Amino acid sequence: QMQKWNEWMGGLAKEGKMLGAQPLEAAGKTVRGKKKAIVDGPFAEGKEVIGGYLLCKADTIEEATEISKGCPILEHDNGTVEVRPVRHM
Repeated sequence: QMQKWNEWMGGLAKEGKMLGAQPLEAAGKTVRGKKKAIVDGPFAEGKEVIGGYLLCKADTIEEATEISKGCPILEHDNGTVEVRPVRHM
């Protein structure tokens, strides 16, 4: 399985499409509301957990969506890739 990930991500890197990727730690904090209450994770229901991110270069969301179709997680029945643009501030 890791070989598939390495091949997919390596191909994106060679094309200049991958800008970064990292797994996310399970631990962390969430700050909520006006009172700025700090709570420990988990941050989402188990079925919605994000395992990491891959930041890629694409001219359109459609191009990014096509890139995502090569993700090895989609070989699993419950595999999901969320494609979202980065908001420039």
